[in-house]
Amino acid sequence: MVITGVGAVSDALRAGFERQGEAILGGDATLARTHVRAVGEERAVIDAFGRVSETATMRTMARRPDGSDQALGELKGVDAAYPLVGAVEVEGGKPLQELLREGAVVDPALLERLKLKVGDRIALGSEQVPVAGVLKSEPDGITDRLTYGPRILVSEATLDKLGLIKPGTLVRWRYAIKTNDTEATDSELGSLRERIGTELPEAGFTVADRRDPSPQVSRTLDRLRQFLTFIGLTALLVGGVGIANAVATFIDKRRKVIATMKSIGATSGMVLGIFLTQVMAVAAMGVVIGLLLGTLAPVVLDALFGNMLPI
Repeated sequence: MVITGVGAVSDALRAGFERQGEAILGGDATLARTHVRAVGEERAVIDAFGRVSETATMRTMARRPDGSDQALGELKGVDAAYPLVGAVEVEGGKPLQELLREGAVVDPALLERLKLKVGDRIALGSEQVPVAGVLKSEPDGITDRLTYGPRILVSEATLDKLGLIKPGTLVRWRYAIKTNDTEATDSELGSLRERIGTELPEAGFTVADRRDPSPQVSRTLDRLRQFLTFIGLTALLVGGVGIANAVATFIDKRRKVIATMKSIGATSGMVLGIFLTQVMAVAAMGVVIGLLLGTLAPVVLDALFGNMLPI
């Protein structure tokens, strides 16, 4: 059951990531690198691939205006095209771009930590930015690498004013690409990857597409599957020893029955066949029940945690 369940859940998660890959990634494909922003000819090459949205992600300290408290946050500057696919959910339902023109959209955990609310100001870098909205969810949040704090969304114009982007600053620049108005086929994604490799061979970008929107998540799933499968095999081995002892006890308690069968002419092969059939029937029932329970694992997880897992 454990091995079947692990395999079924892992396959369901992978299928879910691939099915929702475009929304998770924010486009058909992304280019990402640290420190260096794509400008000039390099940006022109990226723009030629389709519609493009640029984001910049970095860590910064968010402070109360009076400096009495501060907390680490994940600052994300987005352009007017963000997001190309999906939607950022904000409390109150206002459009993201409208709120970003007014100030920052902040994760509620950070507001609670700093005891701030919508309408207050939050100190970021050299500026104090109004809190314009409360962030509920962002479609491409899972594609970001290890995060250390709550999200703060600002426009690129606001990000430039903060004075945080300087030579040596750890900024991850990410370019989401949407090739056309419909979902790109696998062949189109393959062609896009070839174009990126040909036209930006030495650019140092990490490339991902919607078929595997978050390679780090995929690697984690693979490792988790291997680990849980190993645990399942260990449990199977231990269970096999227990089953062997149970069968031995079962046969031992049937000695009188076996003696009676032999006394009325049953051969050793016939006795072995009868008891082997009984044991195999019970084992088959156990296998079927285990397979059914393992196969139902994704359904149970979907019912319990469907809003958090892409199953």
